[in-house]
Amino acid sequence: MYKVSLIILLCLSCCGLSAKTATVVKTELKSGEVNSFTLSETGDVSFENRNLLIRRDNTDKITLIPLDDLKKLYFSNIEVSGVAQVSDEKIKVYPNPVADVLNVEVDGTADVLIISSDGRVVMSQNVSQKSDINVSGLAAGTYYVKIGGSTFKIEKL
Repeated sequence: MYKVSLIILLCLSCCGLSAKTATVVKTELKSGEVNSFTLSETGDVSFENRNLLIRRDNTDKITLIPLDDLKKLYFSNIEVSGVAQVSDEKIKVYPNPVADVLNVEVDGTADVLIISSDGRVVMSQNVSQKSDINVSGLAAGTYYVKIGGSTFKIEKL
């Protein structure tokens, strides 16, 4: 595990961002699913509680991948020629931090998973358009809200 972490850190230091390149992180899961994430200049990759966290930009939107599910991890640089990446997902999760009710806005309907910092799914709910999720029963701490391919980091008060 330490060898993998060292290799990843070396790759990250070699994949520095510039005005004409972007770093692409590609994940291959044991299930065979492959995902690609293009990081902006403010994006980052980190590890927390045996999870890989990928943040494409300086928002709170984070993709969480349990390390036990990860088969391969790749890093590369691509030229972007001044074209900005635009996400087609329209999702809002607020307030953050949250006390009792978490507001979720999506286009259409979506399944929402609330995941504890140790990777356990603690809540699951189907939402449509603008929905409220009662999180008053959750203990204070850090949680991840997964909606489709997007993950948001929230703090429960």
